[in-house]
Amino acid sequence: MEVYQGIATFEANLAKFGLDHSEAATHEIVGETIQDMMGLTQKMEPQKLTFKNEKTIEKIRQRKKLRDKNAKERDKRRRKMIVDQHNS
Repeated sequence: MEVYQGIATFEANLAKFGLDHSEAATHEIVGETIQDMMGLTQKMEPQKLTFKNEKTIEKIRQRKKLRDKNAKERDKRRRKMIVDQHNS
């Protein structure tokens, strides 16, 4: 019974604010939202998206080069330390 009272209160509040809660109005709002999103997608310039993708890929490549370089240096120091310990 409490659930029905909550639903009635919700619908009364919608009516008080002048909002239509019918299924047709919901479908209309969703349709408009989808059309707006499609319009925004079409407005986005593919060149800008490609540029951002290339920029991101370049950053990833730079970080990978730096990681590889640091790994080589660590490995070189480790081997030198092992040789020095062995010679001592």
